[in-house]
Amino acid sequence: GLDEELTRRLVDETASAGHLNEREAADLARRKLKSLGAQPPHRQRSRIASLLHRRGYDADTVQTVLETVLPDDDSYQD
Repeated sequence: GLDEELTRRLVDETASAGHLNEREAADLARRKLKSLGAQPPHRQRSRIASLLHRRGYDADTVQTVLETVLPDDDSYQD
């Protein structure tokens, strides 16, 4: 009925907002990465994660963005 349709629409909107937030966070992370220059990878990761957390992004979004924006660094452990 109407409740099911409303619920489905709200879930779809929430999912879309989540992807938008990830895109915005990734854009912010890429800009920050450029400003970090030749910093070691662990420092880049730390600075970008801190920035995203300060801006209010949740831990899952931060982790996804870090995996997307930064090259793999096996020496870093969460």
